[in-house]
Amino acid sequence: GQDSTDLLYQHVYSPAFNERYVADSHFVAIMADTGNEFPDTYRHVAHLQAFCEKHDVEFYHLTPNMGYHGPTW
Repeated sequence: GQDSTDLLYQHVYSPAFNERYVADSHFVAIMADTGNEFPDTYRHVAHLQAFCEKHDVEFYHLTPNMGYHGPTW
């Protein structure tokens, strides 16, 4: 979502953000896909995957078939 995208951009572009919130931790980006997203969401996810690759940020796209989602998803 918008908040998660902002956190990713802050991680990449803001040393102060990293100093305060990330420090020595390992930052990863995760998209938990419900399988029922809007087409624009999938386009945005593709953009973020490329962005993460460019900036050496681990990105995980969790889809319903991977077993991480509960039955109500």
